[in-house]
Amino acid sequence: MEIKGQGAMSLLQALEKELGPEAKATVLGAAPEEVRCAVEGGLVASRFYPVELNAALQQAIYDTVGAQSWELSHALGVIAARLDFGGVYRIFLRAISNDRLWNGIERAFRQYNSQGLGRWLERTDGSARGIITGVEGYNEGLWQSVAGRCQGLLALAGAKRPRVYVIRCDSTECELRATWTV
Repeated sequence: MEIKGQGAMSLLQALEKELGPEAKATVLGAAPEEVRCAVEGGLVASRFYPVELNAALQQAIYDTVGAQSWELSHALGVIAARLDFGGVYRIFLRAISNDRLWNGIERAFRQYNSQGLGRWLERTDGSARGIITGVEGYNEGLWQSVAGRCQGLLALAGAKRPRVYVIRCDSTECELRATWTV
């Protein structure tokens, strides 16, 4: 199981933006040596990296600056979505329908992950329920980050008071619930 480098890159950018360069240094200092070496060597956005790299970064955030909670992983996911999809993408996000947005989120998961499938099982005006299956090595921090990124995309698309949260998760799948007002 591998994830494109863009995920780790925008996570670290979001961490630095939210908590400063000291927090990023603290997290990298707590990460395993191979993760530090990969980051310091320069991650490539379009290259695939082992899922363990992203999971280890999330664990280091939890252990150091996250106060033993996954809430920061969710918040950083929201910020990472703004970093990845702000700017010119924001114009397009505002112009697409809800159905196209949810279908786009499903496609994006497949583009950023070497395996797995994300599907939105229920979609109504103001709520959605989705499931991601067929992955290996995800931890709760990665799932919270995915939920945060979905929440960030909803906000960029113009949803009011979006909230995407993890209902249940393990290392191979996750169920998400999204709510918002139009």
